Amino acid sequence: MLRFGVSGSTVLSASERLGELFWEGIDHIEIGSMASAADLDFVLQGAQARSLSVSFHSPLWQGGSKYDLLDQYQKTPQEAWDQVAEELTMAREKGVEYVLVHFPFFLTGEVAQAKAEEQIDTGLQRLAELQAHYGVHIVCEPKLGLKRDPAGLDILRAYPVERWRESGLGFCWDMGDYFLGTADWADCRGQLRRWQEVIDVIHVHNGVVRGDRHSWIPVHPSHEGADGYFPVAPFFAEAGRRNALFLWEHTPHIFPDRAFAQAGFSWARSLIEAVQKERSDEA
Repeated sequence: MLRFGVSGSTVLSASERLGELFWEGIDHIEIGSMASAADLDFVLQGAQARSLSVSFHSPLWQGGSKYDLLDQYQKTPQEAWDQVAEELTMAREKGVEYVLVHFPFFLTGEVAQAKAEEQIDTGLQRLAELQAHYGVHIVCEPKLGLKRDPAGLDILRAYPVERWRESGLGFCWDMGDYFLGTADWADCRGQLRRWQEVIDVIHVHNGVVRGDRHSWIPVHPSHEGADGYFPVAPFFAEAGRRNALFLWEHTPHIFPDRAFAQAGFSWARSLIEAVQKERSDEA
């Protein structure tokens, strides 16, 4: 089912701005890096009052592990796995739809394909066992490595899609990571089509690169064809054929204006819904 949602990243999960997450026209809110249990309850209660579903983006709490399930980056892998179990426990208690984890994430490309696939297999099996045990859906978001190293995405080029499907785990396609980690739009589209049957969440944002840093920014029609931005309209024409949750996940550092972000939301939504109508007419 086609749905639209907003991430807590759009307000940096700031306590005083959580009320801004309840956009008109959304179905879902994805939250993480929360400052307190009171903040979590505020979002959950607000979502319930508006009949919105909610998910957790690991880490649920500020200071938690983001990238350590395979290799130690900031915390040990065991600490990271324990954290996921705790978040699934909380998700079950709160009636949350899914928990999203960054997986796979490889720090660098210095890992052989066979070894990497073995690590992915083991990780998927462990996550699938946790999903079955807690009864909460897990969505995995493949990520670029350090300094935008595309190794993790490159490894998935050869990884069998059927193995992922058999795990029963979800797949989150991050627009920014794939824009940065693929050679061009044709390459990006090819990977999107390859994984289309297991994608159930799409993180929506554009991106800007400044030196060795990059930032996720709102999609907006004014960026189409402009220097320094990725053209996203072709992406929506392709991705819009999927019944996925399109979730707005940018940060407010460069474009803090809420009206700007919501204008981009309305524009992108209209593109996606037009593709869905065309698809329906063809059926």
